[in-house]
Amino acid sequence: MEEKKTRVYLCENSLEGILSAVHEAYFSRYGHPFIQIQEKENYNYNFFYDYIETDVDWNKAESVADSIIHKISMEAWNIIKTASMHERSGKAQDIYRFLNFGYQMGRSVLDYLQEDHVRRVIYDSRTVRRETDRLMGFTRFQELKDGTLFGRIGPKHNQVPLLAVHFEDRLPEERWILYDERRVIMAVHEKGKKAFLMKGQAVSDLSKVMLSREELQIESWWEGFFHAIGIKERTNKKLQQQMMPKYYQRYMNFSSKMTDYEKEKIKI
Repeated sequence: MEEKKTRVYLCENSLEGILSAVHEAYFSRYGHPFIQIQEKENYNYNFFYDYIETDVDWNKAESVADSIIHKISMEAWNIIKTASMHERSGKAQDIYRFLNFGYQMGRSVLDYLQEDHVRRVIYDSRTVRRETDRLMGFTRFQELKDGTLFGRIGPKHNQVPLLAVHFEDRLPEERWILYDERRVIMAVHEKGKKAFLMKGQAVSDLSKVMLSREELQIESWWEGFFHAIGIKERTNKKLQQQMMPKYYQRYMNFSSKMTDYEKEKIKI
């Protein structure tokens, strides 16, 4: 009897893309041992495998999400959701194997850390969450001339979907944009509405986004205050980096980032 060829479902590198591929794989009835799910951007093709490209299907993704919640647990769903935001190549396959095992074991699947795919998915989730927690505290918004609040980030993992939910709660009455310069995606929020995600246009220089006069003035005052109260002899760069790593400092708003033209505009 001829052995089956491995079938690889290639999906978009997103939660919805992975879950859509999971749905296709399950209903193909091809057999879990012969199926892999991989992100399109990160996969090296093998001549002896069969490849099927899958599109994002929101109904299929929602169906899989609902089955995870009811057949495994809400905790497992939250772990899958955050693990899908990790940038690690191969995460889609681990999520697929996690679900294969989870549908058999139910909520106890999270206790099987000896299983490689379970352990990797949980570790990915924790890694993403640690970065989310930091960005909740380090993300800064700047006011544009039209009153919109603009926040720029460049995280290691895809944080915009997770942070959008956080800032919906923190800034429900504000119009704001959260922009990920690394992935060129953004969350856009209107007063009193839910934020929505969209592909953005690359913004190479924040000074060109037309900050409001008040924003420029406040940043100038803040940097003056920061340097005025500092005591050179007690400066502790190592402690500063522990409390706020350099990776996040570049997204903090100081007037040293302004152009000479902008500095001239706020002179009293």
